[in-house]
Amino acid sequence: MKTDLRSTMRSRLRATTPAERAAASGALVRHLFESTAWRDARVVLVFLSLPHEVDTTSLVDAAWSGGKRVLAPRIDVPSRALEPVEIKRWSDCLPGYRGILEPTGVGSVALESIDLVLVPGLAFDLTGRRLGQGGGFYDRFLARKNLAAMTCGLCFQFQVVDEVPCEPHDRRVDVLATDKRFRHCSP
Repeated sequence: MKTDLRSTMRSRLRATTPAERAAASGALVRHLFESTAWRDARVVLVFLSLPHEVDTTSLVDAAWSGGKRVLAPRIDVPSRALEPVEIKRWSDCLPGYRGILEPTGVGSVALESIDLVLVPGLAFDLTGRRLGQGGGFYDRFLARKNLAAMTCGLCFQFQVVDEVPCEPHDRRVDVLATDKRFRHCSP
């Protein structure tokens, strides 16, 4: 079931035009900026988006302009771990795992300091279940004991489905931001 849903969502994402993605990303960002989750966060972990995903460029720029600390994920493939690393400018990043921009800096950040984690996904449901790419990096990261941050899934409205298949190790997000609304998830 996960495999089929991943395939369907990847196809739908590839079928969206750059103009559609830009408009939907802009609407999503406006909904997120209106939320207390964003306004109250001082330290934000933001995924650096691929071309077919919600564009997080303006989120990062706005966070810097607003005085927030911005963290981005770096993937350690051998340990299968996601490590949050601070970035202060775009030149702090280079393509890494699967061509995704990653921080080039050293040193991780204390998990306790993170206020908001923006989480990518291929699909979400209204209970906060998430379907990722299948690597498990975010599920392992979100399960870490010292992480108490609010988690926010970012996706286009068409990526919100009735039910995401769930396994015991899968982690839910607290809130969802789409191009149509910002909402709290209820398990």
